[in-house]
Amino acid sequence: MSIPVIVSITTLPSRIGRMRPCLDSLLAGDVVPDKIFLPVPKFSRREKCAYEIPAFLKNMDVYGGVVEVIEVEDDWGPGTKVLGSLGKIPEPCYLIAADDDVSYKPHFLAGLLAAQRSDHEASFSYHTYRASGLTIGQGCDGFSFYSPNLRGAGDFYKKYVEGTDLFYHDDLWFSFFLFLRRIAVRRPAVGKNADPIYEIVHQINSMNVMPVVKKIRRSGVGMLLRATKPSLEKRFRLKAVDVFDRLITSPVRRLNRKVTQKKTGLWQR
Repeated sequence: MSIPVIVSITTLPSRIGRMRPCLDSLLAGDVVPDKIFLPVPKFSRREKCAYEIPAFLKNMDVYGGVVEVIEVEDDWGPGTKVLGSLGKIPEPCYLIAADDDVSYKPHFLAGLLAAQRSDHEASFSYHTYRASGLTIGQGCDGFSFYSPNLRGAGDFYKKYVEGTDLFYHDDLWFSFFLFLRRIAVRRPAVGKNADPIYEIVHQINSMNVMPVVKKIRRSGVGMLLRATKPSLEKRFRLKAVDVFDRLITSPVRRLNRKVTQKKTGLWQR
C-alpha cells in the first residue's frame, strides 16, 4: 500500500484570504498531494485577533475535498503547520510543510517526495543553511518529514520552545529536534544549485523582517543546547561542523563570491 502524501500549511488572520495562489500551485503540480491540511488556531497570538475563514476554504467542493481547514486549540506559531496536523495525519505518511505566501513551481512536491521516499532517516528542504553547526531546513522551500520521525515533537515544543523566542523560528527548533533524533536534514539532489522553488505572492506580516527572528538565528542553537543538555558526542558533532564552517566553508564561499563578482564586472565592461 502506498504511503499517503500530506502537505500542511498554516497562516495568519491577515493572510488567510490570500492563500489561493499557493493552494492552486500545489494542486497544479507534477505530483498532487492526497490532502492539504490548513491547521489554524481560534486566536492568533502574533496578530492578537481571531481568524475569519474565507468562503473558498469553507466549501470543500472548491478544491475537490483535498484542502481541509483544521481548527486547533493552541497556537504554536509557525510550527502550527506541523504540530497542528499531527493528530489528523494517517500513520505513516510523508508530511511536507509549506508556506502560505508563495506560489510553488510544478516540480516542488515531486522533488521532495523522490528524496524522502528514498531515505526515511532524513528530512529534506530545497534550501538548507547552517547555524552553530546545525543544518536547518527552510519551510518556505518545503520541509519534508517521514511522519514517524516526528513522534515527540509536541512534547519537545512544550518543554523547550513554549514561552521562549524560539516560538517564532520553527525551522530552527524542528531541525534541532531532528538532530537529537539523528535524523539528517538534506537538500534533494534535484534542488541543488537550482533557482528558487517558489515565487513570492505577497509579504504581509512576513516573519523574516522581525528582529526577534534575526536574534534567534544567532542564539537559538545555543539556547537549545543549554536547555536540552545533549550528550557530549552530539555536542562535539555540532562543534566540529561549526569549526569546519568557520575555517573552510565560509572563507571558500566568500572567495567564490569575489570571483563571481569579478567575472561579472569584467563581463559588464
